Amino acid sequence: MKKIILYSAAIAALFACNKIDEEVIPVNSEGKQIITAYASTPFTKLAYSENSVGGGSGLKSTWETGDTFKAIQKTGDDVKFVTFTLYDGNGTTQGKFRTETEGVTAETQWTAVLGSHSTISSEEIHCSYKGQDGKLASLDDYNYMVSTGSTGTAPSFSFIPGTSKSYIMRIKLPAGIKCIEYTPSAYWKVSTSEVKRQYYNFTNPQNGDTDNSVYTYAAFEAANTSTIELDAASANGDIVYIAVPAINYDYTSGGTVFNAKQYCNIYNGVIVTLMNDVSDEATLSCGAVLGSDVSTKGGQIGTFDMSGKTLLHRPKPADAIRFQTASNSFSDSGRSFNSKTDTYWSPFNVGASSEAEVGNYYSWGEIEPKATYSEATYSRWHDPDGDAKNVLDAISFKFTPWDGASSLYSIAGSRYDAARVQWGVAWRMCSVLEMMALSKHTRAYQTISGMPGTKVTVSGGSDYIFIPQSNIMINSTLSRYPGKSVDWSTFWTSDNVNRMDVSSTPIIQPYMCGEKGDVDYWNNKNNVRFWWGEPVRPVLASSTIEQAS
Repeated sequence: MKKIILYSAAIAALFACNKIDEEVIPVNSEGKQIITAYASTPFTKLAYSENSVGGGSGLKSTWETGDTFKAIQKTGDDVKFVTFTLYDGNGTTQGKFRTETEGVTAETQWTAVLGSHSTISSEEIHCSYKGQDGKLASLDDYNYMVSTGSTGTAPSFSFIPGTSKSYIMRIKLPAGIKCIEYTPSAYWKVSTSEVKRQYYNFTNPQNGDTDNSVYTYAAFEAANTSTIELDAASANGDIVYIAVPAINYDYTSGGTVFNAKQYCNIYNGVIVTLMNDVSDEATLSCGAVLGSDVSTKGGQIGTFDMSGKTLLHRPKPADAIRFQTASNSFSDSGRSFNSKTDTYWSPFNVGASSEAEVGNYYSWGEIEPKATYSEATYSRWHDPDGDAKNVLDAISFKFTPWDGASSLYSIAGSRYDAARVQWGVAWRMCSVLEMMALSKHTRAYQTISGMPGTKVTVSGGSDYIFIPQSNIMINSTLSRYPGKSVDWSTFWTSDNVNRMDVSSTPIIQPYMCGEKGDVDYWNNKNNVRFWWGEPVRPVLASSTIEQAS
């Protein structure tokens, strides 16, 4: 036993010690234990920065005065959260940190988290990636490192690149960018027993869920998106940094997307949308997606060069045209649904600048136009069993839009939605039910600014949207639908192929080529033409669909 010398009452109160398992722990004037921890941080910055132009000097390589980290203190069933603060080791990689706490014994288990933007929840530490400012100097707050396994009254923590749970996106901007939307998709939950990735919650009907009042796209709603506003409009090549969870954003190799709800959100990947103003006012934008596996790249930086991307025209959300439908009855193959919709339609297509322009053509689930639209150039085929190509396992998640129906699939609001990626979280692709609701309003074949198409006017009102005649793109040629003798005003929906006949008696037909609307045909590549090029006409993500009374 170590000998304890008694001083006067005042001195004793300040320097008193507790005897715990033959160890002497100093206590403060309030009787709390003063715990000293040792923590190491990497010697080099090279693991964090490319050290290229605009790369800055890298992330933290030595401890600095004021540095802190959170830790979970677990003794038996008792769990406490403490904050360690550097008191010795400024400018070095081996620092001494202190905290004041209670209940520490030789059996105490410690888990430490470096990264100040974490929060405490129940018996866990949550490592969030929201609220970043895009600056390199701020990344230390989000470059989370987790040290586990230390026990006892003098814990030792090692924060090295291998413990990093963050991947850094180094994004090169085009000129004129003032606002950046990014979707981190996930966060880390750290406890004394595990370090687990968590996906943001969402509300979406699943198989057997007939509560269609929650028919929403909340998996990808604004609450799961964060915004960076720049001090001034960017010059071409300016750089922003965004930390994201170092996890696997590429699940196309598995085909197991339907096994658990949590996997749905990961299909969002990391969507980055650049805008020339804040979302409510932006008139130009473009987007890209991080969709690869970065689970082994914690602490590393990867460059995403968006400086050469073309900014697309984008309507302000306030410019959307409202179509309300009180009753939208639809049945097919024994399925039925009676909905009411409140849908806000964009005045023009993605890639267009006015209602009379067709805009860009996209294959279903792709977010960029291309020169040739064919099976060979389609990026979304998935062949899980070597038998037949299947696009659904790779990129969709289930929901049940019709009472008693088999599950259909939607990419609305996800990383595979061209409207969401290119225009930001305020917009998404429409659903088949919203397309059907549009057919309840007044339609007429018309030419506007020299472009023929279908004008749809709000019933009983004067507001309208114009769907320009577009047909489809096969290879690099505009074509009518096979077997059809009329031209079409067409655009993709998030869950089916849809087109609008612009003959003298225009109709809307929410089926695929071959006029097969049943989901059984989705897995047969001979009946499905996802690789065709069609336009995308977005709707506001806040548009709603619910059961009609």
